[in-house]
Amino acid sequence: MPIKLIPLFTILAVIAGCTSTPPDTSGCRIPSNGKNVILIIIDTLRSDHLSCFGYQRNTSPTIDSLADSGTLWLNAQSQAPWTLPSHASIWTGLSVKSHGTTHIGGVEGFDLQLDPQLPSLPATLQNSGFQTSGFINFVLLSEEFGFNHGFDWYDCDGSGERTVTATVDAFLYWLDYQAETENFFCVIHLFDVHAPYNPMVPYDTAFCSEGVDGVSRWDLSENGKILNIEDCQHLIDMYDGEILYVDNELSRLFSGIRQREIADSTLIIITSDHGEEFLEHGGVGHGHALYQEQIHVPLILSGPGINRGSISNIPAALYDIMPTILSYLGVEVPENVEGLDLLSHAPAQLRQIPSGGVSPDRFFLAMMSLSDFQSCAVTEGSKKVIAYMGTDRFIQFNLDEDPEENIPLAADSTMIEKALFYWATPRRGNPSPIGELTDEINSTLRDLGYIR
Repeated sequence: MPIKLIPLFTILAVIAGCTSTPPDTSGCRIPSNGKNVILIIIDTLRSDHLSCFGYQRNTSPTIDSLADSGTLWLNAQSQAPWTLPSHASIWTGLSVKSHGTTHIGGVEGFDLQLDPQLPSLPATLQNSGFQTSGFINFVLLSEEFGFNHGFDWYDCDGSGERTVTATVDAFLYWLDYQAETENFFCVIHLFDVHAPYNPMVPYDTAFCSEGVDGVSRWDLSENGKILNIEDCQHLIDMYDGEILYVDNELSRLFSGIRQREIADSTLIIITSDHGEEFLEHGGVGHGHALYQEQIHVPLILSGPGINRGSISNIPAALYDIMPTILSYLGVEVPENVEGLDLLSHAPAQLRQIPSGGVSPDRFFLAMMSLSDFQSCAVTEGSKKVIAYMGTDRFIQFNLDEDPEENIPLAADSTMIEKALFYWATPRRGNPSPIGELTDEINSTLRDLGYIR
C-alpha cells in the first residue's frame, strides 16, 4: 500500500472547503470488530510534572483520568535524552547502541537515519493487516530521517509549529474520512511542550499572573553560558502551562473516540520521548546528560484488558512499547527485539535498562566535554550508574534514597561491568548518514537550539 505523505495545509484546505470548523461527527460510528491502538507521544514531557506522578500542580487532569482507568508505570526510562534516538527505540524495540540511530562524531558530526531494514512497529503492523497512520510534528521524525517507513498515512509538520489543537483536528478528520473500518495503529506526536515555552491564552497565566511576558526560552551566550538563570521559575511556569494546554486538547481527542464508539476496542498509550532539565544539574533543555529529569518518562496504558486504577513499580522502558503493542494485538514480535511485553511477562524487579545517545550539539554545546558525549547509563532497581567512556569516571546513585541524584556514590564493580557490557553492544541496524539538509530544515533545528 503506498505511503501518503499529507502536508497539513492539504488537510486544512479540505476541511475549509466544507466548513470553517472540523465537521460535527458526534453521530459517526466506525465499526470496530478488531483492536485499535493509539500511541500518544508528548515530546519533552518529564513525568514528575504530571499530577498523577505526584506533581503539586494540577497540570494533567485528563491524563490523570486516563491513568485512573488504566495502568501507570512509575519507573519508565527512556533509551535516550533527545528525540531522534529515543523515537528510534520506540519504533524498533532496541537500545540506542543496537539501532544506531543517533548523532555520530562529536560537535562536528552528523545524524544517522533509521535503518529501513530493521523490523519496526509500524511496518510489522502494516504487514499484519493493520492500517497505520502517523501525525508527527518535528523534522527529526520526518521522511528524511526514515521514520515514515511502514505507515500508510504519514502527516509530518517538520516545523514543530503545529499545535495540539490542529493535530487533534487532523487526527479526527482522518478517523472519519480516511480510516478503514477496523484494526488501525496510530501514532500522535505532540510538540507543544518542547521549548520555546509559549503557551497560548489562557494557559499562559495558568501558573503565573504575567503570562509569557516575552520570556519563553533560555538565553545562552556563544560559549554556552546561561544568561537568564533568574528566569528559571518563570520558564517552569510556562512549561507547565504547555502541559495543561496539551492535556485539555487530549480531553477533546478522547471525547472524539468515545463519540465514534471505538473506545471499547482501542488501547491508548501515553508516553514521552524524554524529559527536560531546569538547572537541576547545572544544565537546561535536554540531550546533554542522562540524569532522571531527562530520561524518566511517563507511561500509561488504558483500554480493553488493561487493569484499571493500577500503579506498577515494575521497571519499564520505551523499547518495551513495541513488543507490548504487538503482543496485545496478537502479532508475532520480531526476533532480536530487546524490549519486553509489559502486559504478559512482567519484567523482574532487578531488570537492567540502558540509556545512551547523548549528543553534544544539543543546547549545552560549548560546555560539554567529550566524556559527556561518550556516556551511557544503566538502571537496575534502585541502582543507577552513569559511565563516562574512555575515562575512569563512573558515578552511581540510589534512586530510592536520592531520586534527584544529588548524592553521587562510588560505582560498584558489578554496575560498572553492566555499563561496559551495554557499551559493547553490537549494532544490529545499518543506519546511513543524513545527506545535506535543506536550508528550511537547518533553520528549524537552529531555531529550536539543536544546531548553531
